[in-house]
Amino acid sequence: MPIQPPRILRASSGKRLAYDEALRVPFFIRYPKLISPGSVREELTLNIDVAPTLLELAGLDSVIPMHGESFVPLFKDNNASWRKAFLAEYFLEKVAPRTPTWQAVRTDRWKYIHYLIADEKGDPYGYDELYDLATDQKEITNLVNHPEHKNRLKEMRVQLENLLNRSK
Repeated sequence: MPIQPPRILRASSGKRLAYDEALRVPFFIRYPKLISPGSVREELTLNIDVAPTLLELAGLDSVIPMHGESFVPLFKDNNASWRKAFLAEYFLEKVAPRTPTWQAVRTDRWKYIHYLIADEKGDPYGYDELYDLATDQKEITNLVNHPEHKNRLKEMRVQLENLLNRSK
């Protein structure tokens, strides 16, 4: 069964693609000592941040190294420093052999998705996608081939490479 271009698979791939409808998960936390009821934060928190956060709220230290970061500082200080981008990856699996392997970087405004397959012309970047999430929340308009976004594309590719190198 051949691997399919990502756009063909969008509706039928569940959580296997890099679009926000699959990546984003609502998260609710109640801690009246620190968090105002009804408050909303837009920072890029990840599932790997939950355990460090709960440990800090409980006043405990982790006994093992963790990749995530506690997001308690975000509740204490509206100007707290926080990650500006994150890496997401999906690797080909037997249960979904038509969904291609991909690597993506997402910032608060931009998303770049690199598929580890070549297009029909043999271009290893032929299926890549770039989205401006401020103007295209549904990730419909791929900006990869738009000349006015050439520099942004280069920046996002470098950022992806940096995140991949840090994750080794």
